[in-house]
Amino acid sequence: VFGNIARSFLQAKYKYHLANLLGLVYVIITLIVVILLRNYGALGIILGYSIAYFTITLLYINLVKSDIKNLLRKVQIKKSSIKAYLKKAMITATVALSFSFLAWIDSTILGWLSTFENVAIYNIASPIANAISLIPTSIGFFLLSRTSDSLSNRTKKVFFFKTIRICFTFSLLGAIVITSSSFLIIKYLFQQYIGSEPFIAILILGMIFYSIYHLIYTYTLGYLHPEKAFTPIIFAAIVNVVLDIILIPHFGLYGICFA
Repeated sequence: VFGNIARSFLQAKYKYHLANLLGLVYVIITLIVVILLRNYGALGIILGYSIAYFTITLLYINLVKSDIKNLLRKVQIKKSSIKAYLKKAMITATVALSFSFLAWIDSTILGWLSTFENVAIYNIASPIANAISLIPTSIGFFLLSRTSDSLSNRTKKVFFFKTIRICFTFSLLGAIVITSSSFLIIKYLFQQYIGSEPFIAILILGMIFYSIYHLIYTYTLGYLHPEKAFTPIIFAAIVNVVLDIILIPHFGLYGICFA
């Protein structure tokens, strides 16, 4: 939690390179500690993540300690502000959790209505297609900071639509690259799943449109109106589950990918 708070200061100051660098350092620390403690089994893995979290949090805090001190000097507790923040925060958290819920419920329903083999194939195809989400996520951080700035509404809207066009273009190009190279990816990394390329192509088409939704969602966050993004994602989650139940028994993997 403290690491994420410190990371938000870096993002607000457009220091994305430092935030991403520390994210990479976190992965490296985790791998090193887990390898060193591999003889301790599950305890070694748990310690690896814990030590990495603790270390990276200290590094984050060290980079923004002056910002944190300035913030603490100006702290004021107002019930009205806390109430308004909690309302927005709960909506934002619900939307974020909805994406995790969709990923979990998809695999669960597929396991109920289809075979274990199909679940395995889907869990390979889905992450490959989801690689496209790196594009809107990266651009979204920048959009969030700019939308929160004290710019005129007209300037923000112009910037927003330019960002949408850039994101859609790069997502489309990324989709073409991944789809074109999906056979090689599967052949050299997941040989036992050769033949799952069509599922990647179907899923990646949906990810192109997700890239647009993600930026719209980010834009509403910058305006402190996350409730505008709440109804679409809940509606999409319901439609997804209903289509899963209807299509999977008849079309298997094709059904869940179309859903």
